[in-house]
Amino acid sequence: VLNSVWLGRSTPYANVMVSSSAYRIARGDFDAKIANWASHVKQYLDLGGGRSVIIAPLQEMNGRWTQYGCDPGNFKTAYRRFVDIFAAAGIGETQVRGAFSPANWTSPGCGTIAYYYPGDAYVDVIGLSAYNFGTCVGTRWKSVEDVFDAALNELRTTVSAKKPYVIAQTAAPRYASCGGSQD
Repeated sequence: VLNSVWLGRSTPYANVMVSSSAYRIARGDFDAKIANWASHVKQYLDLGGGRSVIIAPLQEMNGRWTQYGCDPGNFKTAYRRFVDIFAAAGIGETQVRGAFSPANWTSPGCGTIAYYYPGDAYVDVIGLSAYNFGTCVGTRWKSVEDVFDAALNELRTTVSAKKPYVIAQTAAPRYASCGGSQD
């Protein structure tokens, strides 16, 4: 898949989920699986031609909807494990860039996005996942500004104004029943 994206003249962006707690990932329970994945990524990179990839370990960590979510201390350690394991596999930091990729909404009791930031030495890109669920989840249809502005402002003021930003994931229902404009 990575190579197909690259051949399509794009840099692959891979969200990496692990179906476990941030504690277990931070403890090293998944190091062998992460190293195995890193070896496959290295095979892709070794095809040459300037190939690169952006990985977002444990995206949307600021929500209870992920098994590893709502645990900032262990998340930071787990994220750093990913970066360190990739470096140990001989993958250069210009070939694989790490993306810190929170959601635009943080679950109650999970702190703020800034609590999860693993640090400038480990993050190359900020990737924001932001959704407009309309009236199917929320109380109203939201504008693009409603969906992105608060999270982007928080990221720029409390995390990093210097890192490049990408929209990692986004979506909105199109159905009129959710407040969208089409059936």
